[in-house]
Amino acid sequence: MNITIGKAEIKLTPMMREYIEVKIGTLARFIKRFETVRETQVMIEVTQPSRHHRQGNGFSVSAALAFPHKALFVKEFHEDFHAAVDLLKDSLKSRILDFKERAVGDRLRVRDKK
Repeated sequence: MNITIGKAEIKLTPMMREYIEVKIGTLARFIKRFETVRETQVMIEVTQPSRHHRQGNGFSVSAALAFPHKALFVKEFHEDFHAAVDLLKDSLKSRILDFKERAVGDRLRVRDKK
């Protein structure tokens, strides 16, 4: 799994980058089966929204993950950076598991029709 981290309006420290890589890297075990052709690309973007959006101070973290025939997008917001990344990881894990269940279910239905 290849993790690309982008930023907007914020300076990411090496510790913040490492935290993202470690947390999101734990999801690699859930997507191994989809990496047969190429390595899966995960794009993470960290932003700090401006005050005029009425969200106040906090961190907005989003992730885009491309599977064959499907792209997943998750966005989370929290006042604490670590909490925002943790929420993102949990949401992304849930979406990946849903996708896996549907993919396996579809394959089993096709096999049963034969």
